[in-house]
Amino acid sequence: MKDFKKNFQDNFDKASEFLKKSSGEAINKLRESAEKMTHLGPAAKDKVAQLVSDFLDILPILEEAGYPAYEFKIVLALTPMLEVSFATGRAADEATIERLKEEHADRRFVKMILSTLQMADDLADRVESEDFVYRETILEISVPPKVSLRYVNRRAPEYLFDLREEKDNPPAE
Repeated sequence: MKDFKKNFQDNFDKASEFLKKSSGEAINKLRESAEKMTHLGPAAKDKVAQLVSDFLDILPILEEAGYPAYEFKIVLALTPMLEVSFATGRAADEATIERLKEEHADRRFVKMILSTLQMADDLADRVESEDFVYRETILEISVPPKVSLRYVNRRAPEYLFDLREEKDNPPAE
């Protein structure tokens, strides 16, 4: 029994030491990250401002393709990003979208964003749920880009969400 207690205490001490060391390293990494975020230099700020400007320039093209953006956020992090929310279920036909991609091939982001939104719509068409309804597509323009599909519970009270049920998609009762 003495050996068990000694082994247990030794292992416990080793684990405690490991956790102290690991948490100390993690805290240092967080501090370094926070310092980098708060010291976003002029070049990085210019890059973020240019990213936003480039995006705002193509909004009319995205709207013509049936993807109206209703909100965007600038996220300042180690990798700054632009997060854009698009309403669902309004995409133009394939020919219109392909025409816009070709007409604006020289514009930054047009093809990438339209292709990403089309892919998100295709995925949303394949996901079915009685309890949840597809509400929005959230595109994060960063390196690498990221897209999220937001679903909300049909029976949840409306006041819990910024987005309201569409007239053609009433909540299940």
